[in-house]
Amino acid sequence: MSTQQISSPAAGPEARPRILASRWALLPVVLAGTSMVALDFWISLAVAPLLLTAFVAHQRRRARTGGSTLLDMSLFRERSFSAGLLVQLGFWSGQASFFVVLALYLQQGRGLHPLQAGLVFTILAAADVIASMVASGLALRHSTG
Repeated sequence: MSTQQISSPAAGPEARPRILASRWALLPVVLAGTSMVALDFWISLAVAPLLLTAFVAHQRRRARTGGSTLLDMSLFRERSFSAGLLVQLGFWSGQASFFVVLALYLQQGRGLHPLQAGLVFTILAAADVIASMVASGLALRHSTG
């Protein structure tokens, strides 16, 4: 897939370096998940704050010069947005550990074959899809505004 295929139609040739830089910035994050003891994990962990700082500085500079940004940094001044991010961080961190514990329990505790344990996760995924389809209607019905 070429860079031009994934860029927006409004983005001209000046967007190409930013798109390529974002790919390289995400590469350590993706590779870090492969092994907790590998050197690349620790390097990625050390580089991540630097990349985040560079991203924030770039977005602020783009906003000051009137350019389009990927993320409106003023959102972080909104208490509800920042609190929502913290809640999401806690929720997804907890859910990830839940899936690890569930997989271990099903295979070691209940003696299920890995494929059988995977089918349990398929049921959970189907429930997640159904819940996400219903959620917008419930949010509209129960919203205060």
